[in-house]
Amino acid sequence: MSSPPPTDQSLWWLLPGALLSLFLVHAMVEFTAALLAKRPRPRTQPLTAEELRERLFELNDRRLPVRLVPGRDCDFELHCDPVEDSWYEPFARVRFTTYYRARLLLDESTREARWNELMRGSNFFLGFDGWVPRFQFSFWFFMGLGNFVWYGRAYGLRPGFPPQIGAVRDFKFDTAKIKSQVSETITRAGWTFRPVIWWFEATHGGVRFLQALLPGPLWRVSLRRFWAVLYPVSYFLAIGALMQVGGTQAWTPHNLGILAFISAIWWGIWGLLAWMLLGFPAFWRRKARASGE
Repeated sequence: MSSPPPTDQSLWWLLPGALLSLFLVHAMVEFTAALLAKRPRPRTQPLTAEELRERLFELNDRRLPVRLVPGRDCDFELHCDPVEDSWYEPFARVRFTTYYRARLLLDESTREARWNELMRGSNFFLGFDGWVPRFQFSFWFFMGLGNFVWYGRAYGLRPGFPPQIGAVRDFKFDTAKIKSQVSETITRAGWTFRPVIWWFEATHGGVRFLQALLPGPLWRVSLRRFWAVLYPVSYFLAIGALMQVGGTQAWTPHNLGILAFISAIWWGIWGLLAWMLLGFPAFWRRKARASGE
């Protein structure tokens, strides 16, 4: 006689499965970010951190809509200037509906540059557009890594109260183009460009906290290997926890067969995705060997 599901006794049995499922999603995202790291070409002589800083500061002279400035608790912060300086002059202040910022941390011990992006959109206005009363409010937030073209709007506000809109200007911001120029500068310097998900991974304080939290030997393991192991482990732990919620009657050959089929599809897709993100390494090695012969 099969026993009743644990959830019949208490709904707290759902908590381990829910927590493991959330960790599975986190491990999946971290593994994807680890695959997106850009490494320098073989036999590239790495520059020192100070030499790399000088090269990154040179990007400010290329008429880009961004500025690299020394950051708080990180080596650089990248700020966006979507409109030219002359557009600010006639107005008391200028407000943007979209704000972009990126953090860059240089780790000289591993020759890695860790990159985290933050973008938020907000639109709050209470005042007059000409003689027409106007109220607007919206908000959104994004953090991590993304290759997108974002659209925003700049409002030039005249002095006085209530605030009045003097001019409106739409702008476009290509995060992929800017990130590509920064990553190219870093890899040419012999460093690895590594996007990270959380902001604290690109700060000195966050790195010190993680070093105190994790055992020392784990810091000698590459992030790609670390998450390549933890991701499948978290998958099977989450599946096992969710199956446990169903009780003994859930562990039937039929259910296990369906689970095996879904797992095969899941890991087949992820294996192909990892192979693509790594640049089809086996294919390129075979091609290089054939050209060498």
